[in-house]
Amino acid sequence: MYTQCSGCATVFRITPGQLRQAQGLVRCGVCRQEFDALPSLAASLPAAAGIAAQRPPTITSPELGEDLFLALPSVPSEAATVGVPPPRRSGLLGATALLLVAAVLVVLYGYLMREELGRYHAVRPWVELLCGVAGCELAPLRDVGSIHILYKNVEASPSADGLVVHATIVNDAGFRQPYPQVRFRFLDPVGAARASPWFTPDDYLPAQPPPERAAGLPPQEPVAIRLHVGDMDLAAVDNFVIDLR
Repeated sequence: MYTQCSGCATVFRITPGQLRQAQGLVRCGVCRQEFDALPSLAASLPAAAGIAAQRPPTITSPELGEDLFLALPSVPSEAATVGVPPPRRSGLLGATALLLVAAVLVVLYGYLMREELGRYHAVRPWVELLCGVAGCELAPLRDVGSIHILYKNVEASPSADGLVVHATIVNDAGFRQPYPQVRFRFLDPVGAARASPWFTPDDYLPAQPPPERAAGLPPQEPVAIRLHVGDMDLAAVDNFVIDLR
């Protein structure tokens, strides 16, 4: 059942137990005014009520007898829902807008810093995904320091002047990377270093199909190198190094 404050006209739900305890005299939970709940008591929510039914009013000292309460009609106890204002959406819209702005800034930063971020193996898949959408180019991962020489040997060229260099390299990185350029430095008998030109993968992998060379050096797979180095003294066979870049 319902009653209405005589001071601020706020409508309240009230139970027979509360009326019995207060003997009809209650205090408004909105304006704090004490009023008699019985004159405005109704079994249903007034049709003209423009606000939601509030919590039960604060019960004050009883002033009415139980006989009057016993004559009141009983009504179902379901809660009234009329006049409930819709939840505000401005906060949700603001938070959504901030999230969208933050996402745009992250994507823009990733695009501008794609080359630097692409060097990190952990975030590279995300950068590749971004470039796939944006249509940008991403340089392949490269770590020449993880390419090691397992074997090397030099011998005199059987058919021409100069030397033939044999070497085996392996990529210890956890990803494919471009084949390196290779150079040989020899130390002649008088201690002077002589360096060969830089050789490209096309020079030392002529038998490998171009698509395989373009795919890069696979991890943990030894690759054999054989190159002819002209204009080198056979005396340098025992003292040489291999440079990679």
